[in-house]
Amino acid sequence: VQLGDVLSDLKNPRAISYYQNAILLDSIDPEIFHKKALALYSFGKTAEAIALYKRSCLKFPNYEPFFFNLGFIYLELDSLDKAIEHFTIATQLNPVEASGFYQRGVAYQQKGVNAQAKTDFQQALQLDSTLELAKIALRKLK
Repeated sequence: VQLGDVLSDLKNPRAISYYQNAILLDSIDPEIFHKKALALYSFGKTAEAIALYKRSCLKFPNYEPFFFNLGFIYLELDSLDKAIEHFTIATQLNPVEASGFYQRGVAYQQKGVNAQAKTDFQQALQLDSTLELAKIALRKLK
């Protein structure tokens, strides 16, 4: 895992194989799956990252980062309903983390559901009053 981390930091795609080897040695640690999926995504293997995140969500249904990152990828792909679905699960699993509400608000805003976007941006700011992106997004909605 540490070699995968170093190679990821160096932008070396061989990191993926190190994470895969770590998974073969320890298939019960969700963090390893998370790191491999992040590496896949960062090296442009979006479809593979999505597939791994989906499998990981089934294997570790209480590990919020899988749902958050999958929502983020779907948001970037403009799959807004899927993004909202995954951010919703992330906010249910970790209701004190502002970023899930903020990102879901972004998805709602892009979808044109401004009332729900406003609610999510306000919730994000209640959880983290320093979240400047939520402040800016909220001002744009007014």
